[in-house]
Amino acid sequence: MNTVKQVAKNPIFIASYAFATVFVGLSLDYMLDEMGMKIILISVLSVFLIVLLNVVLATAFNRSVNEDELDRKIKDIGNLIANNNLAWIVNEKHLQIVEMNADDVWVFAPFLDYAIDPETDIFKGLQKNLARGAKYKFFMPDQPLSHKIINRFKQVHKFKKNQVEFVLIPHNDYLFHTIISIYGVNSDEPHAIESIPVQDLGIWIRMDKEHTDRMIGVGEILIKKYCK
Repeated sequence: MNTVKQVAKNPIFIASYAFATVFVGLSLDYMLDEMGMKIILISVLSVFLIVLLNVVLATAFNRSVNEDELDRKIKDIGNLIANNNLAWIVNEKHLQIVEMNADDVWVFAPFLDYAIDPETDIFKGLQKNLARGAKYKFFMPDQPLSHKIINRFKQVHKFKKNQVEFVLIPHNDYLFHTIISIYGVNSDEPHAIESIPVQDLGIWIRMDKEHTDRMIGVGEILIKKYCK
């Protein structure tokens, strides 16, 4: 802002501005005398349309370049995953698909805010899964925040009696610091998926069968201990 003020007060700028104003005024008078207002308006409109067309074409070109660059990066990430045996890395969209095929889901969650946020893919998958009758058990620390989230959960989701159960564990005994979800607990091929605790990353890891079975065993112990 200070730079603009300094330029505006500069004698050279003031003189140039005055000269340009006089020049434009004289030029306009000359064109009116020589060509008439109609031709001038047509010329101005033509120039405006040409400029507008250039802006539109430039925007479309830049968007195309950006889309090509994004596609290339996505392809590079896919190749990286395939070449380095990183297929165990999944995202929220993958979770939503897995969840839609699971009838029994256990979730170990120190916090459950993603499940009450309508903007997340997990919320949408959870909502659809509840609507088709899937059952959920949420293992959470027994603390004021958990009770607040549970109350909000009951407000934003519709489900039948005994369809959703919250297993509250004393805060000092709760040892899970990431979100771990087990899909299809009672199926032949359950899948345990754990979040990576990096803010705004949105990436999860899929456990192998050994760790999945171990997490189911932990859940069974907690149910026996805290669901009396």
